[in-house]
Amino acid sequence: MPEILNESPTKELGAFFDELWHDTEGLVYLPTLDRAADIFDKVMFHWPKSRKQVIQHVLGSTAKGLEVYCAPALFKEAKQPNKDNVLGTWVIWSEYDGSVPDGWTGEPSEAVTLAPVPPPSIMVQSSSDTNIHAYWRLDKFETDTEWIENTNRAITYDTRADTSGWDCTQILRPPHTRNYKYSDKPIVTVAYITKTVYNRARFSSLPPVKQLVSDSIDIDNLPPVDKIVALHQWTEDDFEFFNADVIPEGHRSDALMRLGYIGAEMGLADTEIYAILDYADKKWKKYINRTDRKGRLLDIINRAKEKHPHGADLSFSGLTGVEIGRKHLWKAGEFIKEKVEVVWAVKDFIEVGGMGMVAASPGLGKTQLSLQLAIACTLGKPFLGWNIERQQNITFLNIEMSFVALQRFLETILEHYTDEERVIIEERLSIIDIDNLPLSQEGARTYLYGLLEEARPDGLIIDSFGKLTNGKLDEETVKKLNNELGSLRRRFNCWVWLIHHNRKTTENNKQTSTLDDIFGSVYITAEQSAVLLLWRGATYSSNKIKVFNVKNRLSVEREDFFLQRDEHLHYTVTETPGEVVGQAFLKGGENDSNGDTPDKGRPHFKF
Repeated sequence: MPEILNESPTKELGAFFDELWHDTEGLVYLPTLDRAADIFDKVMFHWPKSRKQVIQHVLGSTAKGLEVYCAPALFKEAKQPNKDNVLGTWVIWSEYDGSVPDGWTGEPSEAVTLAPVPPPSIMVQSSSDTNIHAYWRLDKFETDTEWIENTNRAITYDTRADTSGWDCTQILRPPHTRNYKYSDKPIVTVAYITKTVYNRARFSSLPPVKQLVSDSIDIDNLPPVDKIVALHQWTEDDFEFFNADVIPEGHRSDALMRLGYIGAEMGLADTEIYAILDYADKKWKKYINRTDRKGRLLDIINRAKEKHPHGADLSFSGLTGVEIGRKHLWKAGEFIKEKVEVVWAVKDFIEVGGMGMVAASPGLGKTQLSLQLAIACTLGKPFLGWNIERQQNITFLNIEMSFVALQRFLETILEHYTDEERVIIEERLSIIDIDNLPLSQEGARTYLYGLLEEARPDGLIIDSFGKLTNGKLDEETVKKLNNELGSLRRRFNCWVWLIHHNRKTTENNKQTSTLDDIFGSVYITAEQSAVLLLWRGATYSSNKIKVFNVKNRLSVEREDFFLQRDEHLHYTVTETPGEVVGQAFLKGGENDSNGDTPDKGRPHFKF
């Protein structure tokens, strides 16, 4: 591999281009901008046979005072550098006009390496140390333009990069050019380089970007900005920011993104947010006169709506809970042929947007097991044998346990994990602690939604289901609650896991092992994708639990299996129930009414 750093401009620039394009034959695109005359020249060269001319073009144009750019992708023919003309790429990329994720410089920690987006192979500094172009080397030449753009865009959303940098025809500044936008005309430099190469599968855990905004906005008939301002309630700070006449170079992407967030948070329609962005961009001059301007502004709206989804437009006036752009009327033939893949939160168990439940008698560790599920999702590691293919942000809604009890549970559970894993868990797991939350009440629902908009969870774990009501779990109450949870899942595009209780065992039913054993209306499990029941027989040792996978809507139900809990409250699958000879472990006690061992016979953990 050629060395990039500490060489002459000619050698360093040549080595950089070798990293971008290798020796793959194609056309490379290196346009220039004369900022004073406002002339943009599109220039292509044959690669690699014109390697020397490419380097001379970059250094010579920079010396003349021109802005010089290069496209990471190679092209097929000497014509318009559009998507149809893209040959492929050896790298994927993102652009940062502000903050860069922690851990991307120096020796990356295990926590950073395990993240959905790993550290880049190369980082180029285009002006200040927060204005960065990041490149990830691929182990083979990638020709799938849809994958290139989808991956770039997913990285952009996951790491909060500049929305303008993900398309496969993107142009970025190469090293040893000057950034003439700034008065000091800083030189573009290679800031960071490793020898790391990634395969395509390494990025498979990135969550796909959900398209929330239609590109059919008529930009020639936008609503008047003064009317939008008059019809909506602005905070003093937001209105002052919107009215700013000048935003400094290097901060304009962030400024437009902030304005998008403001619009989405206020509940503005897509056309209204676009009009606001259009007005601001004409003042601040970030994307003005660019051919991809509409796409860049739409992407700002899309990312803003992802963070603040409650303002999203509906496809049909008066219809609630409808996804934008989704087709609702199908002929049977086209419906059958439509390719739809399940996007799993927990593979073969819970889908993204789905709902699951664990139910058991008191004292069997439902909360502890659910915390283990939460942690497994934050780490992207298996849960009881079910694979989790990407790291997720999880929120645990505690309306059942005391603050101190949950805190001690979590402290004990975290002792099972390494320091590197704890860094990820502490960043990706959030706790909402509320004494009472009847979800059917508008005030309680509004308060919860505000907290979730800040947390932005991929998964929400609720302890417990019964505490979402005012005490009743009859058919009418449960149906309303299911509707509320369905709206919540659609609004935040997250899955939900519920903790609930079983019915008490009877003389005729001493093993709670079916859906009918769950306490309350039968409609409680109607919306569930996956349901687990926990049970411990009178002859099982106190740290052994039997698990029944009584429902698995989108995959195969597991055979009954056993769990063993260790001193860190961590469960592992075990082959045997761990039966105890006699009843000595009861220490003279009897089984309680649920067929469980009384608390005094259970092992005492360190809290």
